[in-house]
Amino acid sequence: MINTFATWIPVPEDVQRLIKQHSQTWEPAYMPWEEHLRGGLHAASHALINVLPLFARTSANDALTVCDYPAARRYRPRYILIGDRCKGGNGLSLQAYRVFRLLILAAIDLIEACACTSFRGCPSCVQMMSCAQFNIVLDKKAGLTILKGMLAPVSSGDVLPGREGAKELDVNAMVLRKQRTLY
Repeated sequence: MINTFATWIPVPEDVQRLIKQHSQTWEPAYMPWEEHLRGGLHAASHALINVLPLFARTSANDALTVCDYPAARRYRPRYILIGDRCKGGNGLSLQAYRVFRLLILAAIDLIEACACTSFRGCPSCVQMMSCAQFNIVLDKKAGLTILKGMLAPVSSGDVLPGREGAKELDVNAMVLRKQRTLY
Protein backbone atom coordinates (compact mmCIF):
# COMPACT_ATOMS: atom_id res chain seq x y z
CA MET A 1 0.00 0.00 0.00
CA ILE A 2 1.04 3.56 -0.61
CA ASN A 3 -0.20 6.79 0.92
CA THR A 4 -1.19 9.43 -1.58
CA PHE A 5 -3.80 12.14 -2.08
CA ALA A 6 -7.00 12.31 -4.11
CA THR A 7 -9.89 14.58 -5.03
CA TRP A 8 -13.28 12.99 -5.42
CA ILE A 9 -16.88 13.87 -6.11
CA PRO A 10 -19.86 11.65 -5.30
CA VAL A 11 -22.35 10.98 -8.08
CA PRO A 12 -25.77 12.14 -6.80
CA GLU A 13 -28.67 9.70 -6.65
CA ASP A 14 -30.66 11.72 -9.17
CA VAL A 15 -27.87 11.36 -11.74
CA GLN A 16 -27.79 7.61 -11.08
CA ARG A 17 -31.55 7.52 -11.71
CA LEU A 18 -30.97 9.27 -15.05
CA ILE A 19 -28.57 6.48 -16.05
CA LYS A 20 -31.14 3.88 -15.04
CA GLN A 21 -33.86 5.61 -17.03
CA HIS A 22 -31.87 6.33 -20.22
CA SER A 23 -29.72 3.20 -20.37
CA GLN A 24 -32.70 1.13 -21.55
CA THR A 25 -32.28 2.72 -25.00
CA TRP A 26 -28.45 2.52 -25.14
CA GLU A 27 -26.26 -0.08 -26.79
CA PRO A 28 -25.56 -2.78 -25.90
CA ALA A 29 -29.19 -3.41 -25.04
CA TYR A 30 -28.47 -6.57 -23.03
CA MET A 31 -26.37 -4.67 -20.48
CA PRO A 32 -28.07 -3.98 -17.11
CA TRP A 33 -28.21 -0.34 -16.02
CA GLU A 34 -25.74 -0.99 -13.19
CA GLU A 35 -23.10 -2.00 -15.77
CA HIS A 36 -23.79 1.20 -17.73
CA LEU A 37 -23.28 3.12 -14.47
CA ARG A 38 -19.99 1.31 -13.73
CA GLY A 39 -18.78 1.98 -17.26
CA GLY A 40 -19.93 5.60 -17.04
CA LEU A 41 -18.05 6.23 -13.80
CA HIS A 42 -14.92 4.75 -15.34
CA ALA A 43 -15.34 6.70 -18.61
CA ALA A 44 -16.03 10.01 -16.85
CA SER A 45 -12.96 9.51 -14.65
CA HIS A 46 -10.78 8.82 -17.69
CA ALA A 47 -12.15 11.86 -19.54
CA LEU A 48 -11.37 14.10 -16.55
CA ILE A 49 -7.82 12.78 -16.36
CA ASN A 50 -7.41 13.13 -20.14
CA VAL A 51 -8.16 16.88 -19.90
CA LEU A 52 -6.12 17.44 -16.72
CA PRO A 53 -3.00 18.44 -18.72
CA LEU A 54 -4.98 21.47 -19.97
CA PHE A 55 -4.94 22.81 -16.40
CA ALA A 56 -1.68 21.47 -14.95
CA ARG A 57 1.82 20.74 -16.17
CA THR A 58 1.47 17.02 -16.23
CA SER A 59 0.84 13.92 -18.23
CA ALA A 60 -2.39 12.02 -17.84
CA ASN A 61 -0.19 9.12 -16.66
CA ASP A 62 0.72 11.08 -13.51
CA ALA A 63 -2.86 10.80 -12.20
CA LEU A 64 -4.85 7.74 -11.22
CA THR A 65 -8.46 6.78 -10.84
CA VAL A 66 -10.33 3.69 -9.72
CA CYS A 67 -10.45 1.51 -12.85
CA ASP A 68 -13.17 -1.11 -12.84
CA TYR A 69 -12.81 -4.55 -14.37
CA PRO A 70 -15.46 -6.99 -15.61
CA ALA A 71 -15.05 -9.62 -12.91
CA ALA A 72 -15.19 -7.12 -10.04
CA ARG A 73 -17.65 -8.16 -7.37
CA ARG A 74 -16.41 -5.79 -4.70
CA TYR A 75 -18.42 -2.80 -3.58
CA ARG A 76 -17.51 0.30 -5.53
CA PRO A 77 -18.65 3.63 -4.16
CA ARG A 78 -20.32 5.78 -6.77
CA TYR A 79 -17.87 8.62 -7.08
CA ILE A 80 -15.34 10.00 -9.52
CA LEU A 81 -11.81 10.17 -8.19
CA ILE A 82 -8.60 11.80 -9.39
CA GLY A 83 -5.59 10.78 -7.36
CA ASP A 84 -1.87 11.37 -7.30
CA ARG A 85 -0.14 8.30 -8.72
CA CYS A 86 3.02 8.57 -6.62
CA LYS A 87 3.73 7.93 -2.95
CA GLY A 88 3.23 11.05 -0.88
CA GLY A 89 1.40 12.78 -3.74
CA ASN A 90 2.54 14.98 -6.58
CA GLY A 91 0.03 17.82 -6.20
CA LEU A 92 -2.21 16.93 -9.14
CA SER A 93 -5.24 16.09 -7.05
CA LEU A 94 -5.01 19.49 -5.34
CA GLN A 95 -4.81 21.22 -8.72
CA ALA A 96 -7.79 19.14 -9.92
CA TYR A 97 -9.72 20.14 -6.78
CA ARG A 98 -9.17 23.82 -7.54
CA VAL A 99 -10.49 23.58 -11.12
CA PHE A 100 -12.93 20.66 -10.87
CA ARG A 101 -15.83 22.52 -12.51
CA LEU A 102 -13.57 23.51 -15.42
CA LEU A 103 -12.34 19.92 -15.69
CA ILE A 104 -15.93 18.71 -15.99
CA LEU A 105 -16.68 21.29 -18.70
CA ALA A 106 -13.55 20.34 -20.65
CA ALA A 107 -14.32 16.61 -20.29
CA ILE A 108 -17.84 17.18 -21.63
CA ASP A 109 -16.39 19.08 -24.59
CA LEU A 110 -13.86 16.30 -25.19
CA ILE A 111 -16.50 13.56 -25.28
CA GLU A 112 -18.98 15.56 -27.37
CA ALA A 113 -16.29 16.53 -29.92
CA CYS A 114 -15.18 12.94 -30.45
CA ALA A 115 -16.67 11.32 -33.55
CA CYS A 116 -16.17 7.72 -32.43
CA THR A 117 -19.28 5.55 -32.33
CA SER A 118 -18.13 2.78 -29.99
CA PHE A 119 -19.97 2.66 -26.68
CA ARG A 120 -16.53 2.14 -25.07
CA GLY A 121 -15.16 5.32 -26.63
CA CYS A 122 -11.65 5.62 -28.05
CA PRO A 123 -8.22 6.97 -27.02
CA SER A 124 -9.35 10.44 -28.14
CA CYS A 125 -12.14 10.63 -25.56
CA VAL A 126 -12.58 8.18 -22.66
CA GLN A 127 -9.84 5.58 -23.03
CA MET A 128 -6.47 5.90 -21.31
CA MET A 129 -3.32 4.09 -22.27
CA SER A 130 -2.39 3.75 -18.59
CA CYS A 131 -5.68 2.08 -17.60
CA ALA A 132 -4.82 -0.86 -15.37
CA GLN A 133 -7.94 -2.70 -16.59
CA PHE A 134 -7.30 -2.20 -20.32
CA ASN A 135 -10.32 0.10 -20.88
CA ILE A 136 -12.73 -2.84 -20.73
CA VAL A 137 -15.50 -1.46 -18.50
CA LEU A 138 -16.27 1.86 -20.22
CA ASP A 139 -19.50 3.49 -21.35
CA LYS A 140 -19.11 6.76 -23.23
CA LYS A 141 -22.81 7.79 -23.17
CA ALA A 142 -23.15 7.03 -19.47
CA GLY A 143 -19.94 8.96 -18.75
CA LEU A 144 -21.26 11.99 -20.60
CA THR A 145 -24.59 11.73 -18.78
CA ILE A 146 -22.80 11.57 -15.42
CA LEU A 147 -20.61 14.59 -16.18
CA LYS A 148 -23.54 16.68 -17.43
CA GLY A 149 -25.73 15.59 -14.53
CA MET A 150 -23.14 16.59 -11.95
CA LEU A 151 -22.71 19.98 -13.57
CA ALA A 152 -26.37 20.78 -14.30
CA PRO A 153 -27.31 22.36 -10.93
CA VAL A 154 -24.20 24.52 -11.05
CA SER A 155 -24.47 25.85 -14.60
CA SER A 156 -28.15 26.62 -15.01
CA GLY A 157 -31.23 27.84 -13.23
CA ASP A 158 -32.79 24.42 -13.64
CA VAL A 159 -32.29 22.21 -10.64
CA LEU A 160 -32.44 18.45 -10.91
CA PRO A 161 -35.02 16.79 -8.63
CA GLY A 162 -33.68 16.45 -5.11
CA ARG A 163 -30.92 19.03 -5.67
CA GLU A 164 -32.81 22.14 -4.54
CA GLY A 165 -30.37 24.66 -3.16
CA ALA A 166 -27.36 22.92 -4.75
CA LYS A 167 -25.10 25.77 -5.79
CA GLU A 168 -21.64 24.22 -5.70
CA LEU A 169 -20.15 20.91 -6.61
CA ASP A 170 -19.58 18.70 -3.59
CA VAL A 171 -15.89 18.15 -4.31
CA ASN A 172 -13.83 16.57 -1.58
CA ALA A 173 -10.14 16.08 -1.03
CA MET A 174 -8.84 13.19 0.99
CA VAL A 175 -5.84 11.07 1.78
CA LEU A 176 -6.13 7.86 -0.21
CA ARG A 177 -4.62 4.48 0.53
CA LYS A 178 -4.40 2.29 -2.56
CA GLN A 179 -2.81 -1.05 -3.18
CA ARG A 180 -0.30 -1.15 -5.99
CA THR A 181 -2.38 -3.79 -7.75
CA LEU A 182 -5.02 -1.16 -8.60
CA TYR A 183 -2.61 0.67 -10.89
